[in-house]
Amino acid sequence: MTVLVVIALMGWAVYKFFKLNTSAGTEAVRAYYFLEACLAGNDQLNANRFAHLSLTGGSPIDIQRVLSEINSVHGGKQLPLIAEAYRMGMHPMMPRWYQSITMNAPVTPAIELIYRAPLARR
Repeated sequence: MTVLVVIALMGWAVYKFFKLNTSAGTEAVRAYYFLEACLAGNDQLNANRFAHLSLTGGSPIDIQRVLSEINSVHGGKQLPLIAEAYRMGMHPMMPRWYQSITMNAPVTPAIELIYRAPLARR
């Protein structure tokens, strides 16, 4: 009986881990779209709409392209990208504890160069 309980708990933990991992990847893609919209001159409201619509209407190939770009440009570091989007006003879709952890991520040189420097020049 205890073996079944342990197996069930391990199965539940694995399920939750993969569910969180998928949600975090989705949030990273949303953050990328949000930051790109802000860089293009949109305000927070329109950037949030763009991020939502691009993700819901985007093809899997487009989402893979974004994830590939995050890996190549940002070294696969998704948390700093998500944190920057939160700082700039993206509406989070993750639990509050995840937001707290994310906001502690340091700003990377790529984020400083790509997203902060052009907005500071305006």
